[in-house]
Amino acid sequence: MKQFYLILFTIWLSFSIFADESADPIKLRQAQPIDINDAVQLALENNLGLKQKKVSQTSKVFGMATSWNIFMPTITMSATLARSNLSDDDRTTTTTGYILSDNPADAADVANSAIYDYITPYTVDIERYKWGLSANFDLSFNFNAAMVFQAAQTVIDWKSGKISLEKATKELTKNVQTQYYDLILMQKQIALTQKNLESARRRMEQANVNYLNGSVPRLSKLSAEVAYENMKPALIELENGFLLAMLGFKQLLGLKEEANIALTSEINTPVPYEINSEVLISKYLEKNPDIQEMSMTIMSLQNARNMAIGGLTPNISLGYSMDPTFLGDPMDDKWFENMDTDSDGEDDDFPWEQQSGMFRFTISLPISSWVPFAKEQMDLMKAQFQIKETKLAMEQLKQGKEVEIKSTILKLKKSMETIEALKLTVDMAEEAYNLANAAYNEGAKELLEVEDEENNLTEARLNLLRAEYDYTVAILELEYLLDMNIDEIIKRTK
Repeated sequence: MKQFYLILFTIWLSFSIFADESADPIKLRQAQPIDINDAVQLALENNLGLKQKKVSQTSKVFGMATSWNIFMPTITMSATLARSNLSDDDRTTTTTGYILSDNPADAADVANSAIYDYITPYTVDIERYKWGLSANFDLSFNFNAAMVFQAAQTVIDWKSGKISLEKATKELTKNVQTQYYDLILMQKQIALTQKNLESARRRMEQANVNYLNGSVPRLSKLSAEVAYENMKPALIELENGFLLAMLGFKQLLGLKEEANIALTSEINTPVPYEINSEVLISKYLEKNPDIQEMSMTIMSLQNARNMAIGGLTPNISLGYSMDPTFLGDPMDDKWFENMDTDSDGEDDDFPWEQQSGMFRFTISLPISSWVPFAKEQMDLMKAQFQIKETKLAMEQLKQGKEVEIKSTILKLKKSMETIEALKLTVDMAEEAYNLANAAYNEGAKELLEVEDEENNLTEARLNLLRAEYDYTVAILELEYLLDMNIDEIIKRTK
C-alpha cells in the first residue's frame, strides 16, 4: 500500500514539474512583433533617463506655480516660560520712596508753592516672581527689485525644462529608430551570409558527387569543403554581434533581457524628391532643439544679471511686533483674569503688559555695492561678458547646424543616386553568379570562379543595404535637426 502511495506521489510531482515548466512565459512565449513605432512608444514609456527628465520638469512646474511665495511676509510666534535660578534674597530688591506732606498752618502758602514742608522717607522690598511668562509675535516683509527677477527665474526654468524634455524625447526617438534600423541591417547581413553558406554547402555536395563520379579531382572536393567551413566563423561573429546589439536595444526600450521580440519594419526605400537647404535654414533653423536650449541658457543668464542689478536697489522692510509679558506669578495667578478688583467690582489691572512691541518701516541702500570696482560691480561685468560669450557660442552653434543640415541633405541625394546605381549592379551580379554556378555544376567552371562571382554578388547586396541604411539614417538626422518629419520638410521646400 505504501508503494502505491509512493507511486502516486511520484506521478503528481512529475506533473507539477512539467506544469511549472509549461507555465514559464519565457520558455513558451512567442516572439512579440514590434515595428518602429512600437519601439519608440516603448522607449518613451519605459526609458529611465526620460522618466528622470519628467520628474525634474514636474518639480519646475511646482516651483513656477508657487513662485509668489517669495513675496509672503515672515511671521514668527514664540512663548517662553522661565524659572529663575536665584534665591529669594537675590530676587528681592529694596526700593526707597518719599511721602510728601504740608503743615496745616501753612496751607495757604503751600497751595501757591511747589515746595512741601514735610518729606517722610520709606523703603519697600519688592520680590520678583520665581517663574516668568512671556510671548512674542513678529511680522516682517522685505522687498526689492531682485525678488521680481527671482520669481521670473522660475518661469525661465520651467520653459528651459520643457525644451530639455522635448529635446530628450526627440533624441531618444532618433536613437531608438537608428538602433532599430541597425538591427534590421544586421539581420539582413546575417540572412545574406546564411544564404551564401547554404550555397557553399550545395557546392560542396555537388563537388563530392562529381568527385565520386570521377569528373573532378580530390583537390576540387577539398577546396569546396574548406570554402564551406571558412564561412561559418563569419556567420557566428555576425550572430553574436546581433545578440549584443539586441541586448542594448532592449535596455533602451526598458525591456527585460529575456524579452523575446521580432523586428517587423523595413529599411525605407528612397523616393526621389528635391530639398532646398537654403529655404530650410532661413526659415526653420531656430526650431533646432540644441539652438532652442541655448536660447533659454542665454535668457537665464540675462535674468541672473538683472537679479544682481536688482540687488543694488533699495530694500524696503516693514515690520510689526508684540511681546506681552505676564506680570503675575504664572504658577499661582490666573493668566487671563485681572489680578486686582476694586470695591466697586470693576477690574483694576490687566495681568499682561507690552514691553517693546512696535511697527517699523525701514529703507536700506547697499552703498558699498555702488562703489566702482566693488565685488558686486565686478560680478555684473563678469555676467555681461558671460552673456556675450554665450551669444557668440550661439552663432557658432547655428553655423555648425547649417553645415549639418547641408551635409545631411547631400547625403540624402548621394544615397538616392547610389541606391539606383547599386540596384543595377546587384541585378548584373546575380546574373553573372547564376551563369557561373550553372557552369560549375556542369564542370565547365572552377570553384574559384564561382566564389569570385558570389563574392561580387555579396558585396553588391551589402553595398545596397548600407546605402539604404544611410538614406534612412540621414532622414532621421534631418528630421531631428529641423524638428519636422520628412513629409513636412518636403512640403515646406516646394
